[in-house]
Amino acid sequence: MTRARDRLRGSTCYVAGISEDAALIRSLLVEIGVHVAEDDVDAAAVVAGPAGIDDLAEWNQRILARGQAFLPVFGFNGSYAQCGPFVVPGESACFECFLTRAQANVGYERSVYLGLRELGAMPGYSPLQHSIAATAAQMIHKWLSVEDPELPGLLVREQFHPWNRREHWVLRVPRCAACLPAASRGTSVGVR
Repeated sequence: MTRARDRLRGSTCYVAGISEDAALIRSLLVEIGVHVAEDDVDAAAVVAGPAGIDDLAEWNQRILARGQAFLPVFGFNGSYAQCGPFVVPGESACFECFLTRAQANVGYERSVYLGLRELGAMPGYSPLQHSIAATAAQMIHKWLSVEDPELPGLLVREQFHPWNRREHWVLRVPRCAACLPAASRGTSVGVR
């Protein structure tokens, strides 16, 4: 426990986005002892949405180049809220892998996943907003304190109707142009 506390004390996280969801994640991280900063960080939570970050693919490239853990967060869009996949360069699927796999399974256009501009974030449904923010904060906390081996590739989605919460592990796309260079520097996470 002392080692985890020491690791956490020496770690920092950046929360990108100007939405209510981003502010909630920031406050939860501070409340549980994570130092939130803008420079020289160990992990980043990037909140998508019309008032926040529009281009998660650009963030994906930036984070992969820096070798930092990265958690994309989609606020409630009228149907679901989601965080993940938890990206660990060289160990897990990246955001581009997620997009490739999602498009292969459901056939939506790429723009549906990037920033959710068309749907927009749905303000005012507090239970899902708080739940997904707490999940994002917990995932970041667990990574910074103990590098939980269950986190790389983890995607958590909470659906509004019918209500359900599901966990999925997104696997790396073998020839992903975005994370292939990062993958050559790290080790692979086992198949789940």
